[in-house]
Amino acid sequence: MERIHFLTLNFNGSTCRKGNCRKLIDLIWQRFPNANLEQCEIKEDSRPVECKAIYPDIVFLLITRCDTNSSDIEQIRQKWPEVPLLGVFCPNSYHTPLSNSHLISYMDDFICCPITPIDFELRVLRHVKKKMPLEGLSNSKEWHNKYTQDGLIGKNPVFRKALEKIAVLAIAEAPVLICGETGTGKELFARAIHYHGSRKGGPFIPVNCGALPDHIFENELFGHTKGAFTDASFEQKGLIGEAEGGTLFLDEIDALSFAAQIKLLRFLQDAEFRPLGSSKSFKANVRVLTATNKDIQQIVIDKEFRADLFYRISFFSLVIPPLRERLDDIPALTDYFIAKTMAPNPKKTSSLSSDCLSKLMGYTWPGNIRELQGVLQRSLAFSTSDQIGAYDIDLPFTCHTNDGTDDTFRIAKSKVVKQFERSYLLNLLATYRGNVSKASKAAGKERRSFQRLLRKYGLQRNVFLRTHSPSHEYNNASGLQRDS
Repeated sequence: MERIHFLTLNFNGSTCRKGNCRKLIDLIWQRFPNANLEQCEIKEDSRPVECKAIYPDIVFLLITRCDTNSSDIEQIRQKWPEVPLLGVFCPNSYHTPLSNSHLISYMDDFICCPITPIDFELRVLRHVKKKMPLEGLSNSKEWHNKYTQDGLIGKNPVFRKALEKIAVLAIAEAPVLICGETGTGKELFARAIHYHGSRKGGPFIPVNCGALPDHIFENELFGHTKGAFTDASFEQKGLIGEAEGGTLFLDEIDALSFAAQIKLLRFLQDAEFRPLGSSKSFKANVRVLTATNKDIQQIVIDKEFRADLFYRISFFSLVIPPLRERLDDIPALTDYFIAKTMAPNPKKTSSLSSDCLSKLMGYTWPGNIRELQGVLQRSLAFSTSDQIGAYDIDLPFTCHTNDGTDDTFRIAKSKVVKQFERSYLLNLLATYRGNVSKASKAAGKERRSFQRLLRKYGLQRNVFLRTHSPSHEYNNASGLQRDS
């Protein structure tokens, strides 16, 4: 992404009696160290704003004077009609925000002094996101390869929507809560946020909270000094100390006890910690990312997780879809995992047959991508041919889905019907290699109603055009074109 260009107006001559408005300039440098910043004044003699910026990305206007009126804003709007304008109201000046309330309707957003870092960052990022060239880049090979190298593979619209958030989250400093089922790749997303942000030169420290016993949590997190307890024969850095200047990733955050949650909350509030046995506290320069595979909002309602900690870690949230909601990504994922598994032995090659791919796409994958990777690795290890068939794929006979004991008869029946319809459609498309006419005829349905079913389950015929027989693909090329 190109550098963000900030323009501040009227800040040089600020009449704020407490000086809080000047903090906005410091916050810009702290939160966006690579940005361009220009400070200008609106002339009282109605001369145009003199600014080097041809077209800034965001304009901040400090509202302190009685004579600040709509004509000032009109001048800004004429010069930069598409640029977000954020008004900064200062109650510590000689005039209250209410005296200038008529200006609010002219602005895109506003901030009240004293300005807090989180409020500033969240408001700015909301407008920066609109300026980022995600759409133009999302269809290019460059954008696709950007996250492929991080192991984030897929073109499904739901998955792509999650990927597009990485660019915004990477430049933020606020905590991010990553939600997703087991095996969906939460740590991969956390690493992408870290390595595509300003902290990429710092360490990335992943921690599984479920593996930390409660009695050693404080020691593991904050560290200890020499002699802090009986076995403390030397000083030890905690996880926060190891992550200094980088990112601390707390996976399975829901596994923390209430006592551990309180200790973590105190650190997140003040960004300070005290090692065991130490008499002084230390400031930490660490960004915290968290993840959970549970419905954490329900856990908060059930009072099994502190609400104040939940609000502290979820300034931003990122939901990763399960594999069963993006089965059309399975061909790309299998290619990636096969290439990765075969990398140590480049002389050996392997591919999947069409019936094998059909079998993979007809499964619900309760273990998500991690389960898919394990299935492929086992199949490659035991396969004796260059092509893996359906008989080489070892899948459970029954899918590990919710047993429905908490559902009503109607809901349970609806789930089974949907599972059957999706699986049936997947098998048909795989069998007829994406030929909708043949598939609908085999299903005994009209083509139009069959296509409605495909749209209902988000299935795209193009995924099934892939074939392992070049001659077969050539012979059916014209038929596929007619069918599109």
